[in-house]
Amino acid sequence: MSDTTTFAAAMSANEAARDHFTSLPANLESVDPAAFEAETAKLFEALRVADHAVPNTWAEFVRLLDHMCDGGACNIDGDNAERLLIHARRILAAEGR
Repeated sequence: MSDTTTFAAAMSANEAARDHFTSLPANLESVDPAAFEAETAKLFEALRVADHAVPNTWAEFVRLLDHMCDGGACNIDGDNAERLLIHARRILAAEGR
């Protein structure tokens, strides 16, 4: 699998996990705490993998940035900010800038 395929797969898996989690019953936590914890763990693992996906193009970088910004709903933490800066520098270097 190429890096781009790996990146796309990580981002798509995160989106699928998010969509699945939001489709769960709103009262799952109170009805079945163990199931809620398992589903939360799956969601957070998909999020972690997506956060660490390596973009190879500016389009992928923007997709990662959008993922990390969560549509403006949350702040980018220091670890993600550092990774974004490393990715931007790497992509710029690959373009010879």
